[in-house]
Amino acid sequence: MIADEPTTALDVTTQTQIMDVIKRRQVENNMGIILITHDLGIVAQVCDKVAVMYSGSIVEKSSVKAVFNAPMHPYTQALLDAIPALSDSRGIHRLPTIDGVVPPLWDLLIGCSFQDRYPNVQDRCRTNNPSLQELNCGHSVACFYPLQNGVK
Repeated sequence: MIADEPTTALDVTTQTQIMDVIKRRQVENNMGIILITHDLGIVAQVCDKVAVMYSGSIVEKSSVKAVFNAPMHPYTQALLDAIPALSDSRGIHRLPTIDGVVPPLWDLLIGCSFQDRYPNVQDRCRTNNPSLQELNCGHSVACFYPLQNGVK
């Protein structure tokens, strides 16, 4: 089953009901599910594996646990950094943002598609497009300089 944004713009109760129906159908029909979503909370709750896409390409893929605990692509790290912390005792603060805009798909860049939005971009990123490479235990990343435990 392919479920494309099945919970977008729904309240939490309805989201839960929709995901329960999808999971029930999965079990009844003994099938896999490809869930396309921007909701990282849903991904964390129901998925086993995740592929993070940027500008039409997969930039990171692995188990949900590996990606959430130790992202290797700077875009994935930036997405996870933008999730509000429920236990933040510092009060109200601004969430981090990713400067710039996603390049249009018709405007093919030379090099990495994330280069103009990443403050630590290197020369190699501007001249070559990194391919998705498996680095360890099924964790793949399309980056010449992958993060180690969320740090460049």
